[in-house]
Amino acid sequence: MHYKKSAGSFIIFLTFFVSNVWASTSLNIQTDLIPKVDGKIKIDGVLGAKEWQQAIQIPLSYEISPGENNPATFDTTAYLLEDGEYLYVAFNALDDNPEKIRAYLSERDELWDSDYVGIALDTFNDSRRAYQFFTNAIGVQADSIIDEVNGNNDIGWDAIWESAGALHEKGYAVEMAIPLKSLRFKDNQEVKQWNIKFSRVWIRDVKYEFSNVKIDRNQDCSLCLFKPFNGFEKTLPAKNVTLIPAITLSNSKHRDINANEPWQGAGTEERGSLDARWGINQNLFLNATINPDFSHVEADEMQLEANRRFAIRTDEKRAFFLDGADYFSNWSRLVHTRLFSEPSYGLKLTGKSGDHSYGVISLKDKHTNFLLSDSQSSRGIQLFDQESENQVIRYRYDLGDKGNLGMTYTQRDSDEYSNDMLSVDGKYWLGSSNSFKFQAMTSDTINPLSIQQLHNQKAKEEGDAFSVNFTHSSRDWGIYLTHHYFGEGFRAGSGFVSRSNWKSSAFELERHWYPEDQDQWWKSITFDLQLNKTDDLDGNTLTDEKGVGIIVDGIYQSTMGFIFYNNIQNYVEQKIHSSILTDEIEALLIQNEYEIDSYEVFADVTPFAGLDISVSFYRGDEVDFYSANLGQLTTISPSASYQVNQNLKLTLAYFNNSLDVIGDTDFEEDIVNFRAAYQLNINSSIRLTLQGYKEGDYREVASQLLYSYQVDPFTLFFFGYSDDFRTTDFDQLRKTDKTLFMKFSYAWQM
Repeated sequence: MHYKKSAGSFIIFLTFFVSNVWASTSLNIQTDLIPKVDGKIKIDGVLGAKEWQQAIQIPLSYEISPGENNPATFDTTAYLLEDGEYLYVAFNALDDNPEKIRAYLSERDELWDSDYVGIALDTFNDSRRAYQFFTNAIGVQADSIIDEVNGNNDIGWDAIWESAGALHEKGYAVEMAIPLKSLRFKDNQEVKQWNIKFSRVWIRDVKYEFSNVKIDRNQDCSLCLFKPFNGFEKTLPAKNVTLIPAITLSNSKHRDINANEPWQGAGTEERGSLDARWGINQNLFLNATINPDFSHVEADEMQLEANRRFAIRTDEKRAFFLDGADYFSNWSRLVHTRLFSEPSYGLKLTGKSGDHSYGVISLKDKHTNFLLSDSQSSRGIQLFDQESENQVIRYRYDLGDKGNLGMTYTQRDSDEYSNDMLSVDGKYWLGSSNSFKFQAMTSDTINPLSIQQLHNQKAKEEGDAFSVNFTHSSRDWGIYLTHHYFGEGFRAGSGFVSRSNWKSSAFELERHWYPEDQDQWWKSITFDLQLNKTDDLDGNTLTDEKGVGIIVDGIYQSTMGFIFYNNIQNYVEQKIHSSILTDEIEALLIQNEYEIDSYEVFADVTPFAGLDISVSFYRGDEVDFYSANLGQLTTISPSASYQVNQNLKLTLAYFNNSLDVIGDTDFEEDIVNFRAAYQLNINSSIRLTLQGYKEGDYREVASQLLYSYQVDPFTLFFFGYSDDFRTTDFDQLRKTDKTLFMKFSYAWQM
């Protein structure tokens, strides 16, 4: 297949289409009107009667969790105003026991242990995407995007907005000012209809949610229940340009701990970067980055790795990729931006015009990273110092009330490697509780000689894949039917598809129960049955799994569960003989079949305010993939977090993983993650992180001390130190790496 010419034509067509076609519709629905106010409102958490006297008042009358549209326990009133530039939101949350309100200082997007309020905005009035803004009782912020099409809640999305909260003698009050330039909506001067949900989360022995809209557990579309509001006529045009210059300084040193050599390092490294975001209009945005700084404030947590056959996926944390990420989301993770490790530059265009959504990414990466996979395993590959040109295109057409049809194209080119992948997908609704979705994919890959020789790959690979699913999700029942087929040569070079040469059929049945009396200690019970059979494309069974479990949600924000699995697993050993001269490959396949029984017990509970405890215990048969023997695997992972006071939070997590084969311990690994975070105020904090890993005689310890000051998600300063210790050949723990780093960035909005 040859995609490059067609992709170029598509981009030209898309640019022409975007610049010339804009959907505008008039509203005839009579609904609540958001008043327009003259002059800006001071955001201080104090509800002045004069400021909010013109606002529309919305009572949060319903308890929608854990109850089902019961009367709310306490009165909560939301207020709405707009001035053509900002949406102003306020809440007055009353409480008979205001001294019990949980109001903790925390990092941004980490307010979930507090009492908080929030607003969700479906700005396109299509029940497919909504912006969420939350503030706790003392003003800590969180925001996210609900992607109803793919069932995601992207907490990584960030916007620049203002909020304040304050406790008072009858409860607490919150004020928000959300710039319209931070949102996407229909770009016209007419009255617009947005669907809106207001929420208040009240945490005591149970986490309660109050809202202005009723819940319908037979409706598998949460955004469809939002209440419509009109407003924003003749919205003021905005330049909507954000520039984010940043500078990063780091001084790293390392040494070979076995060679007894002195510290090596290149001295202090300086890196300047510039990110730009231009809202061409309210539904079309262009992002650009030059010499981007994609440094992370914190490292990814250590994970268990022994006896693992498939690559570990890590979440994206970088601002350039997070903005508008929902425009590229799809079922099979065909776009995984963490693979782009060090871009020289990047351009991204995302927008929505009527029923059409689109996104284009073009970037040059200094390296080329991708996954190699087969039916038995996957691994990450990096071609160091091989620059790659990367293109990602996503298009979606909204079909009917909630359905859609979409296309994804990705293309990667380096000196020796190339991959082209094309996908078509869709989702169709059969009523409010039933949906059908599909995805069909095809790819072409050219592998470099080094990959052919080291990893037994063909020079050129072609492959197809498809997935289909039927879902029924109602109040009492959940039914899920899924089938996957992934060809041997299918590769998603820009995605995270960790298995090829396989097919599977899966069935899952859920039954839910809810108490009629809300004073019961239990709040919901779910019974779950799973059947899943996976084969390779030669007809060999890989897994034939049956699982049954029960999950109970109860008081003290508790969740308890038990799951039992029975699995027939086949592990195929491959002994490869190859000749580079004759280009002949012989593979001796040895198929081993194992019957595996296992069970898992888990529990989470908050016995009192500030303390969260969780534990998971797994025990069962497991294949040792190094010796192809059957053993007994035991995994235990307790964790706890304690909010010592309003400022200090301690978190400790422990993981132990051990496999016993033929009476002996084949391996045992331990991980400890400890974190102490002291929030000086809403903007600044000090954080200490300690991580330890042990397997046999090998040990590794890492630490990080960080001070950060953050005005908004993009205007920040942090300064920190990190180091690593590892075991020497003589079983001594010595420091191998140390880094001193500092970053400053500033968001300049015009």
